[in-house]
Amino acid sequence: MVGMLFERLKAETGRAMSYLWLASYAMWLLSYAPNRLVFHRYFEPATLVFLVFWLLLILRARPDRGFAWRAPLGVLTTGQVMITLLTAHYHVFFG
Repeated sequence: MVGMLFERLKAETGRAMSYLWLASYAMWLLSYAPNRLVFHRYFEPATLVFLVFWLLLILRARPDRGFAWRAPLGVLTTGQVMITLLTAHYHVFFG
């Protein structure tokens, strides 16, 4: 899936931006490799953040699409905020 996202981003924005996005995502994944105590709940919010940035880069490369292309960005952003609130902040304030 990451490969497909990378190829699409490369086709839309060019090599430099797509390799920067891929390197950022890979370095984030590798930062968790040495720690065996990393929990699953920390992966969803950051992955959704990378998806939001991916979609934002696609939208930035195609400014002529209008408002209809901004709806997916809003959905991903809202989903990311809700998952972050539920997984990271709920247990701190209500758990």
